[in-house]
Amino acid sequence: MNDTEKAESMNEKYLLLKAENYNWGLLKAGRWRCVVWQVYSDRSYRITVEMIDFVPNIKTMNGKMSGARFERLQNAIKEKPWRAPDIDCFACDGVAWEINEYSESGEAVYSSGEIDYIYGHKNLERIAATLPSTGQEYGAGAYVSVRKRARNMEEKNERYQ
Repeated sequence: MNDTEKAESMNEKYLLLKAENYNWGLLKAGRWRCVVWQVYSDRSYRITVEMIDFVPNIKTMNGKMSGARFERLQNAIKEKPWRAPDIDCFACDGVAWEINEYSESGEAVYSSGEIDYIYGHKNLERIAATLPSTGQEYGAGAYVSVRKRARNMEEKNERYQ
């Protein structure tokens, strides 16, 4: 690849981050089921919201992030690991996430892992908080317990007695 081709490929838009937010709370008509953010390398984004109604109801929004917000998102993405290895999160409802970072070639290069809660995982919370807003709140009430992970089974058993 010559220098011109390299420069052109560097200017091409590619999917940088895909974040999926699932409502594990009470699902009823008029509530949201899933929100998907696709953020691209040129600061553009696409948000798809699936609502629960009597007929399929999917809303799509497109836009472009401000330079400052995009830079905050890029900085949050760079902070690894996304999941703190010493955090246990227990929740009976609320919202769950799956977040993936992509390379210019379209390959997933880093992931939050399978769909799960992000409560207490500061890097994932920072990424989620930096995503473009849709003007609506996509939280869901939840009973959540976040605590440091037990170092051994004996310590874990003491916590639950």
